[in-house]
Amino acid sequence: GILGNWRPVKSYVYQDERIQHATPDVRFSGYFASYTPFFDKSPTEVLWTPISNTSSTEPWLFTGVLTEYNKNGTPIESKDLLDRSMGVIYSYNNNTKNLPIAMASNAKVGDVGFDGFEDYLYLDESNTVTFGHFDFKNEVTNELSDEESHTGKYSLKLTSGNEVSCTRNLNYIADCDDPYSNDGFVLQECNCESPFSPNPGKYIFSAWVKQDNKNVLAYEDASIIIETKNLIGSWVLLTSNSLTTTENTIDGWQRFEFEFDIPISSENQIRFTLRNDGLNSVNPIYFDDVRIHPFNSTMVTSVYDPLTLRKWADLDEFNFATFYEYDELGMMVRVKQETYEGIKTISEVRGSIVKKP
Repeated sequence: GILGNWRPVKSYVYQDERIQHATPDVRFSGYFASYTPFFDKSPTEVLWTPISNTSSTEPWLFTGVLTEYNKNGTPIESKDLLDRSMGVIYSYNNNTKNLPIAMASNAKVGDVGFDGFEDYLYLDESNTVTFGHFDFKNEVTNELSDEESHTGKYSLKLTSGNEVSCTRNLNYIADCDDPYSNDGFVLQECNCESPFSPNPGKYIFSAWVKQDNKNVLAYEDASIIIETKNLIGSWVLLTSNSLTTTENTIDGWQRFEFEFDIPISSENQIRFTLRNDGLNSVNPIYFDDVRIHPFNSTMVTSVYDPLTLRKWADLDEFNFATFYEYDELGMMVRVKQETYEGIKTISEVRGSIVKKP
């Protein structure tokens, strides 16, 4: 709920001159030369009010604001002193959403999306799969596969001629009036978690793809199509990419990344389609670790074991993974790093308990 839950909104730090003695003295040196309380109350007022921090000379300096929480009370969006946003996506069970799967700097939570295809087997109260922030759950039936994966256990397997899409609304604006009425507090749209609804601008789309386990520069059968729907109901093509790359194959997987623009004239909806055209091969194509974020932002993502919820991998701002391996007791024993030259072991630890003879 919301009523009765006290959550931090804005944060300030006190900054002023300090008194320093010629002889260093930890106990008596370093205190503030003066102090102005954050809250004040005049004799004619009943309530204490915060000071107006409109002047840079005031000692209380604004450092940040939490702009959005999810339904569990976890902060998912904030702004710093320079008005830069930071968005966090939580997933693994749409009811609890207790694990962060993506974190983006200089981006709002509605402008970023990530799908690692690991949390598709979680069900809601009605024993059905519900779509999350950004995913392809509404169209995935038998395409989820544990035969191949870039990170984690699962990936999206598309056979010849098949495709899946993710469709979301654009230009999302949360309405928010006075939340208090004669009946008390009324939950409004602005109190809910923002959906994936990217604003106009330049974005980066990134994904890992595998087919035939060959090192090729172009996947002629694999394509990613991005479209927007206008007000008259017609789909307008933003980009259609037959995947090409100059990068090496890493354990059969290749990373594909491209830029695209969402124009201001885009209305209504946006659709992302992953497709296997099947023109040159009957072999399936696997997609994994699909993500989107604004061009001027950086994004890191994480993948977890859907059963134990142990972290399996972190993906950096270039969508390269750091893998974590565990023993049968759940202790981390090995860390591997994915690079342009392949996967390399960074550290390995083994331990045991000394037994009495």
